Amino acid sequence: MSYIFQQLNNIMTGILIVITVFAALFFLIMYRSRKKKRVSFDEDDTDYAEFDRKNVKDYIKIDEDGIKDDMISLENGKRFVGVIRCSGFEFYDEDYAVQAATCQSYYGFVSTINKPISYRQYSKPVDLENTIKIYQDVYQNVLAEYMAVRDELKDIASHLKETLKDLSDEDKGIYEKRIRELERQIEAYKFRLFHIKDEIRVVNKYSSGAVLPDPVETYVFEWQYDPMDFSTDLTQEEIYARAKQELNAKASSMIHALSNSHVKAVRCKTDELIEMFRFYSSPVSASRFKLKDIKNSSFFDDINTSNSLHDLQKQVVDQVALNSQMEYMKEIHENAQEAAKRALDSLQEVYRKAEEEEDRLRQERENGNDSEVKSHPVKNNVGEQEKSTDSEDSNSYVTGESETEKLKNNSDIANMIKDSVSGQLLIEDE
Repeated sequence: MSYIFQQLNNIMTGILIVITVFAALFFLIMYRSRKKKRVSFDEDDTDYAEFDRKNVKDYIKIDEDGIKDDMISLENGKRFVGVIRCSGFEFYDEDYAVQAATCQSYYGFVSTINKPISYRQYSKPVDLENTIKIYQDVYQNVLAEYMAVRDELKDIASHLKETLKDLSDEDKGIYEKRIRELERQIEAYKFRLFHIKDEIRVVNKYSSGAVLPDPVETYVFEWQYDPMDFSTDLTQEEIYARAKQELNAKASSMIHALSNSHVKAVRCKTDELIEMFRFYSSPVSASRFKLKDIKNSSFFDDINTSNSLHDLQKQVVDQVALNSQMEYMKEIHENAQEAAKRALDSLQEVYRKAEEEEDRLRQERENGNDSEVKSHPVKNNVGEQEKSTDSEDSNSYVTGESETEKLKNNSDIANMIKDSVSGQLLIEDE
């Protein structure tokens, strides 16, 4: 009996030894395999440049300049694709009658499909850049009005601080009424600014991708040129015109059928198709760079245009006009100077003649007085001398009076000319 137990003990010991050996080998193999994987990952020197890497555009056979006229051209102008974009309504919030009518109308839409079409749904970030700009402009306008009201209130306060004692009760009442009106406007502007700022914050939140993106649902349909459908071969221009006609008719029928199902559908324009292709081929850059920025960019243009020539021509025209105006003003100034010089010369000539005439009259008076003194010793001829003297004095007086009036008139004319010249020079200086 003891022999049997001893044999069983030996058998169990051997089994345990075998299990232990197998377990040790298993753990050793696992350890080495993990170590090899780690080493191979750390020492990976694969040259990925040797791989035949392709862009997603290589798998989309769109023709060169193939997105235009609201359709996509494929297979060298033999196949053309159109897209309609849809937006529905809350179907399960309506009553059963509306749901049943919608389903029945959608069956009618399905019956219009005589060729395969595709239903494509994707999401894109909400583009609210234009909305944000509008809100920012409104905020700046309201802020300017708010600052103007505040400045007016400050001006009234500073004015009242200096003149409050001198104001009457009526003036004080007017100022008090105006201050209350300004305070009411300030409170209203504060509320508007807070409200607009909060709206800008919400719009920025939606535009930054913090909320769910905008889902886009589309139906994609196509028309392909088959020479067997026509009696003669069409040219490329005829194929293109026929494609536009076929796709327009298809889009119109689909939009009408979907409208009966309470689905708003519109035909995707060229820019929207380009934007779809960008989101499909390059989703990261498409969400970062807007299409309008790329279209306005000249990065890929061989020849860049600018307004430099137009600006230069405008500068030349402005400079020529300015030079002409300066020459005209200079000519007027020179003519005015010449006229003023001639007027001054004429004035000096008048003054000179007046002085000569005055000297001549003075000389005649002196000569008349001398002749009267010499005639007094002859008593017999006193009457005759007195008579002749009186006659000469009267003639001299008349002559002197006329000459004086003439001199006065000449002086008045000279003063008028002087004033006219001075005024002309003053106008020219201005």
